[in-house]
Amino acid sequence: MRKIPLEIVLKYWRGKDRQSEKEIYQTLKPLHLRQPLLMRYLMVADQDALNEEEHQMLYYLGSLAVQVMVEEFLQIREVTAEQWERVRFENLQSLERVETKEDPEIFKDFMDEMMSTHHQMDLFAFVGYALLNDSTLKDSIRPENVWRLFAHLKITIDCLDEAAMPLLN
Repeated sequence: MRKIPLEIVLKYWRGKDRQSEKEIYQTLKPLHLRQPLLMRYLMVADQDALNEEEHQMLYYLGSLAVQVMVEEFLQIREVTAEQWERVRFENLQSLERVETKEDPEIFKDFMDEMMSTHHQMDLFAFVGYALLNDSTLKDSIRPENVWRLFAHLKITIDCLDEAAMPLLN
């Protein structure tokens, strides 16, 4: 299975930082056309629990993940509602156990383990690192909601990884 290396993920990240508002729109429009369900999901996920800044960070990091996967795997299939629901259910079951823990180190260890074993580990690790360590992003996210953003991003990346999988064999 082909993995997207960190250098490629960083290329997209740096490119996002240099984009004008018009260029950002031009980047997002094809993502909404190629992966409409996931892009809508990133726009509305957890609206009751996340504040505006957290929601913007989710959309920002999520759209980066979608962009990387869609552009690196040109023949990626569109994620279906059934696929999304199954992946979401599987992820929420495993994350539910961690959410109930009081110790933030347990959650961080859980994130580290998931990031190091994921098919797209470099993309996933970059997104996880940004959530936990990037000062701009970290200051926008309340500590009690890091796991929520992590869960939504993991669901997004898992769906995309699965949609690309038949192309990688």
